[in-house]
Amino acid sequence: MAIDSGRSQQSGSDTFILTNDNNKWKTAACRQAMVNKMQSIIEETGLHEYSAADLEDSIYQNSKTKPEYVIMLVYMMQQLKKMSANQSGDAMAEDNDFMVDAATFTDFI
Repeated sequence: MAIDSGRSQQSGSDTFILTNDNNKWKTAACRQAMVNKMQSIIEETGLHEYSAADLEDSIYQNSKTKPEYVIMLVYMMQQLKKMSANQSGDAMAEDNDFMVDAATFTDFI
């Protein structure tokens, strides 16, 4: 059962945002979904020297709670985008340019 996030209508994929099941983030399906999201960013940025599965596993192993896991995933995805911009020589004015879209996590929590 999803907790009301203040939206009048929620699609089925919005149930990710807040759920009563605090252990869902530990399931293989949710973890694989995050590996897939991270792999998309790796392919998009061209940083093929990184393994999405290894990065996610490291984050999972170092996370004690669901919020900690999500925060570290967002941070890692932002870092990948920053590294890509730095390698291509793009001058970035603000960190906001690297915000990971909330939709990235709509299938997850």
